[in-house]
Amino acid sequence: MKKPIVILLTVVLMCFSLTSCDPGETCFTDEYSVEGITKIELVKYDNPDQEDFITWVPDQTDDLEDYDSAKETVLATMDVRSHDAFIDELSQYGILHKYFTYDSPNGMCIKITYDDGKFAIINSDDDSFHGYIGMYNADGSVDSFCGCFYSRNFFVRLVENHFDFQSSM
Repeated sequence: MKKPIVILLTVVLMCFSLTSCDPGETCFTDEYSVEGITKIELVKYDNPDQEDFITWVPDQTDDLEDYDSAKETVLATMDVRSHDAFIDELSQYGILHKYFTYDSPNGMCIKITYDDGKFAIINSDDDSFHGYIGMYNADGSVDSFCGCFYSRNFFVRLVENHFDFQSSM
């Protein structure tokens, strides 16, 4: 009788241990407002100094880098009439909440600018569970960090469905 209880407790503890580090799920509209969006752009952010975090678990907000607009090249600007459809689709895609993989974005990004000058950056690299979704103040300083998409496919679909831009993503 004692042996089955020990096995059951071991299994329960293992399950708890394996799931306690789960970053949880959120979506863009849970984290950031969709009011006051003035512009949505596809940009290339040339950031060869991007750092990869060793582990995503601790809060690494203090290690996030500011956004340098001099490293940005605008590739396409979305028509304002398309903003609602874009936000509707974006809100359907799961984000690993506070999943720290990089200290900053790099490469192709979606930039969402607000009327107060703040802007959100959505970036994803070639791997699932890697990327950068965060908010910056108008001066480029870090405002907050959201996480990253579960899959690069989410990012690719947003670009393909909402931007008139041809690229080999």
